[in-house]
Amino acid sequence: FLLYFYSMLNRLIICVCFLFCYDCGYAQIQIHINGKELNYAEAGIQYAFMEGSDFSDTALLKISPAAWESLSSKKMALGFNTKSIWLKIPVASVAAAGKFDILEIKNPHINFLRVWINGEEGIKKSFPLTGDHLPFAQKTLTERNFSFPVSSADYRGDTVLIAAEKRNVTFHLEMEFADQINHAQSLQLSIVWWGMRSEEHTSELQ
Repeated sequence: FLLYFYSMLNRLIICVCFLFCYDCGYAQIQIHINGKELNYAEAGIQYAFMEGSDFSDTALLKISPAAWESLSSKKMALGFNTKSIWLKIPVASVAAAGKFDILEIKNPHINFLRVWINGEEGIKKSFPLTGDHLPFAQKTLTERNFSFPVSSADYRGDTVLIAAEKRNVTFHLEMEFADQINHAQSLQLSIVWWGMRSEEHTSELQ
């Protein structure tokens, strides 16, 4: 019994260490265009950390220009943050690397999330508030991840604004700007992956 207990304890420690290292290493921002990671230093992306959970249009317009900072690297830790993060992504910077039709945020466990398109004269498009703490029906597109119809052809001179909240836990924020073909392939891979995970879970219960 003692040998069995010692063996199980070692396995548990290894699993915990692996999960801890994995979360710490990947608690960051990643932005891709059709599978290729952006050059953050050249993309002109800005971020801000804000108190509160107000993701209204009014809250967006009240953010001081001084609150925004340039994102020069994805190595910005997001783990165990007590504030929401806001991002400003120039469409032209992303479109320079390829055309896209969809913005997919590849973390289905974000508590609250909102996306806007901002033009020279203010808010051009405002998507409804969504998130893991809200009904699935409130998603803009009925997919596992949070996806939004954002086209480089329609919004080339504009800015994508994203507000996300997942506090006091390790938080990985990965975004993919994709054309229809790449997005469809991503969905297929996701379905296959989660199907395999479901089969593994079912076999473990048998």
